[in-house]
Amino acid sequence: TTRICWVDSLTLALVGCHSVPNDCGEDAKTTNLTSLQPVESFMPDKCVSAAYVVSNAKIQVVQLVISSEEEDCGHHRFNNYANSMLLFTVNPYNAMQGVRGGDVRRIQLCSPPVDSNNDSKETKCRFRFLIQTKNDENNSCGEFSSENQSNDGMVHYLLAKHQFEEAYGLINQAAGEKGKNNIISSPNTKSFVAFCQFRHILSKGGVSSEENVRAAKECLRRLASGSVTGGDSEVDSMIDAAKFMLSWPKNIVPVSRGTNSIPTATIVSIQEII
Repeated sequence: TTRICWVDSLTLALVGCHSVPNDCGEDAKTTNLTSLQPVESFMPDKCVSAAYVVSNAKIQVVQLVISSEEEDCGHHRFNNYANSMLLFTVNPYNAMQGVRGGDVRRIQLCSPPVDSNNDSKETKCRFRFLIQTKNDENNSCGEFSSENQSNDGMVHYLLAKHQFEEAYGLINQAAGEKGKNNIISSPNTKSFVAFCQFRHILSKGGVSSEENVRAAKECLRRLASGSVTGGDSEVDSMIDAAKFMLSWPKNIVPVSRGTNSIPTATIVSIQEII
């Protein structure tokens, strides 16, 4: 597994990691990560971000939520599901005229010029990239600015804090504001929020309560509806939920009590949830 790690420059302590999904097939041992660039987060006081290139084909931007000491209690400290997340993917070929994916030899990321007088959201997650072609005849430079992607950073932050209804509302709001974009794609959908909520309900251990069973059923209803009416992202969320159920309750999240991690899940049958 390839991981991107953030380290505190003062204490050299590990802040957190993001696991990069394997894009080279299930049998491949590592992901072909060809360029990495730190970028400014949408919420610099709460999160850190980075852009990276996978197999010289696409640029992905990820965000890691930094937990404070007050939040490092209970099961939250052990639940790394939502602490890091892919915010969006940038297709550089659609942004540059005359460049085709098969002609590309390498994509390099670098920092943009520093503008100390501009602190708008358009400067967040900003970076430049160089596309080098195989014959070096059509090399191209480009610059990416976040524009309307700040909602993706906020949605991830809300998911990490388990504020799912607020995340639903933000996605509904963003859906009315964004037009079709063939350069940027984001996994943030209502189905993805439903999957995160469903996973959280099963992980935290209180599945046997009537309230949580109702919430889990509503998540499954949203996932099923999204997989029928939505696109590939919605279907992927439904598949991820099914995979999670297959390994449940073995994947329950432990709760810290002193030096020991004690599982607190109440074991019930999957039929009680479905």
